[in-house]
Amino acid sequence: MFAVVMISLLLSWVLAITLVPLLGAYLYRPDEASSQIVERSLFYRMFLSVLHVCLRLRWITITVLFAITLVAYASFGYVKQGFFPPSNAPIFFIHYWGPQDQDNRQTDKQLHNVEQYIMTNPLVESVTSYVGRGADRFTLTYAPQARNESYGLLLIRVADKDDIEALSQALMAEIGLLDLNAEFYLERMQFGPGGGAKLAARFSGPDASVLRDLA
Repeated sequence: MFAVVMISLLLSWVLAITLVPLLGAYLYRPDEASSQIVERSLFYRMFLSVLHVCLRLRWITITVLFAITLVAYASFGYVKQGFFPPSNAPIFFIHYWGPQDQDNRQTDKQLHNVEQYIMTNPLVESVTSYVGRGADRFTLTYAPQARNESYGLLLIRVADKDDIEALSQALMAEIGLLDLNAEFYLERMQFGPGGGAKLAARFSGPDASVLRDLA
């Protein structure tokens, strides 16, 4: 991935300093027949003055740019590793996974109990549940789950996004007691991709009973 981004940026830089000026020279030719004097704005005059100074002191300019590049490269160590931070929307998800042989009627019953329990919390404004599948893709960073009768999704909205951290941890510690045969997973909305489980494993084989035991 790094090599792809690096090659793309280098190619765009090469095209920017070669092809773009060439096209500009061919396409934007001054009209020799026109004698109209174009008035230069204050911004244009200031930019032209700075450009002339940079060209006249080119070695100082190159040294300053090189120093800025080194400082920027060294500052990457202070950048937070999470490139895409959590969204500022006051919404978070709880994924419900029941036993794999559970039908959607039992899943609906269990989700209804969990939903009613969550709504008793005064910090919660609304809860929307989905049985057997995820929600429709309402934002680019959300990836809905495939259809599965033992799966359910709880979309929880709170009044203040700052309450999500404490509220979600408290709910995760309590709702697991409502269905001891199920597993609950917490997920926060993010500004970019990278949500979901941090670790995933896939089992395949001819014996379905063994696969259910492993799940």
